[in-house]
Amino acid sequence: MKIKHQDGTVTAAIGYVDLGTHIVPRAKLAMMLPDLARFERWLRVAQRIDAYMTEHDGVIPPEFKVMSIADRRAVADTLVELGELQRQAGEACRAELARRDRTAQGGGAGQSFKITL
Repeated sequence: MKIKHQDGTVTAAIGYVDLGTHIVPRAKLAMMLPDLARFERWLRVAQRIDAYMTEHDGVIPPEFKVMSIADRRAVADTLVELGELQRQAGEACRAELARRDRTAQGGGAGQSFKITL
């Protein structure tokens, strides 16, 4: 099931949120973020703005410039939170890979790979 918001964005209504780089249980995000509803509402816009700025050497997109101050603040907050979630996921991946390397060097085999935030 999907939810269509007033601004046209669509989010999954099941128990996970797709962050683009990974999928996180909604319940876990609710414990980590101060405003999950705002995060989900502005996530796709924030990802679009981030992609534009990455492709255009940090230039702020026209879409962002015409937003209200409140919307800009919501997008900026979402971008900060998304960056932090991606950083944490990267650290978890590196820690898991290091653990697997240590296990492989110690003779362990067949270890499963699971990342949790």
